[in-house]
Amino acid sequence: MVLQQLTQPGVKVQPSTAIDFVVSVRALPAPVLTRGGPAATTQDGTSAPPQILLFVRDPAAARLCYGVTRATKVRIEPPVGNVRPLVKGCVDVKGGAAESYTLYASNGAGQTDKRTIRGTKQPTQ
Repeated sequence: MVLQQLTQPGVKVQPSTAIDFVVSVRALPAPVLTRGGPAATTQDGTSAPPQILLFVRDPAAARLCYGVTRATKVRIEPPVGNVRPLVKGCVDVKGGAAESYTLYASNGAGQTDKRTIRGTKQPTQ
């Protein structure tokens, strides 16, 4: 059990004899991306683009679900209400349903990701 705990990522265990072990520990590499708003950067200092993780129409309800990362602003066109930069969130579609919706995610460096979903109109609820 102790050996299992010592062999987590970043820990190297080498047997030096049949009963002794030499343990060397190294620091884990820095993550490639730093999460956050305008400060999200790659290791080389360039801005990391926002990414849309999820954008779907919930078939059981008049709602759109979405997820973004490294974004400071998000919007859905046509407008459906207040949307925020979340890893997972949903927004109710009020009024008439549109044929398609487009999600835009942008960061402080002006980079944008965009995804459109299409489908048949859903009835107003």
